[in-house]
Amino acid sequence: MAAWPALPFGGWLILPIIGIVLTPILILAQIFDTGYFNNSIWEGFEYAGYDNVGFLKLYLGMELFYNFTFLVFVILTIILLFKKRTCTPIMMRIFYGCNLVIILLESFLLNQFGIPDPTVGSDIFRAALSAAIWIPYFLYSDRVKHTFVTTYNKSKSITAESFIKNTVQ
Repeated sequence: MAAWPALPFGGWLILPIIGIVLTPILILAQIFDTGYFNNSIWEGFEYAGYDNVGFLKLYLGMELFYNFTFLVFVILTIILLFKKRTCTPIMMRIFYGCNLVIILLESFLLNQFGIPDPTVGSDIFRAALSAAIWIPYFLYSDRVKHTFVTTYNKSKSITAESFIKNTVQ
């Protein structure tokens, strides 16, 4: 329940909402465009003559795991966002912070193994700019503070006892 009525979505808040709603589509497109499920990608590292084939396979597997994990996190954040839950600003700050940290970590690891990434500069710039704008916005904005006011209502939650009591009669 909210202590006071939540403001409607509006103002600058619309921009990160559009971004996070499009993010699952972009993640899914990346998952299927990268070729994680194509065996020739995995075998191609060996045929290309890379010395660090094991690392590349581990990297690709970890990237796939991260993409699926981030996809679940983003969907949860979208659900909380549209319910105007009080934890949404924290989730959005984690979203932008993790995005920046993962891109920096990925760039560092690829650089350590001499693997070129032609988009790394623009990816880092975009993630850093997004984090620099939206993390403080979700931390200090009055609009955010007055939009995400719905708290978790434990009385409406289903406990194991109430579930058993209502289903076994």
